[in-house]
Amino acid sequence: MRRFVLFFLSVWAVVLSLSAQEVDVFLIGGQSNATGQGYVRNIPATFKVDTTVRFYYSRFLNQGEGGGQWTALCQASETKDKFGVELSLDTKL
Repeated sequence: MRRFVLFFLSVWAVVLSLSAQEVDVFLIGGQSNATGQGYVRNIPATFKVDTTVRFYYSRFLNQGEGGGQWTALCQASETKDKFGVELSLDTKL
């Protein structure tokens, strides 16, 4: 029985490692230079954000609305009318 359990756990570990999906992780840190100061109104109409990119940002950004949870890629700056480097995280641009 002990051998069976060890065999099962070994096979399970191999299956899990083979089925693991590679994920790109980017960490943006800093003070005002990390939050960005571009204005949303200046983004060209042709600019599209890939909403399949998942994004987590501080609950203290966007005037306290929407942060603190995984969400679709969006602007996330000090105020809702600004954006920063976060919009460049779309790998399909």
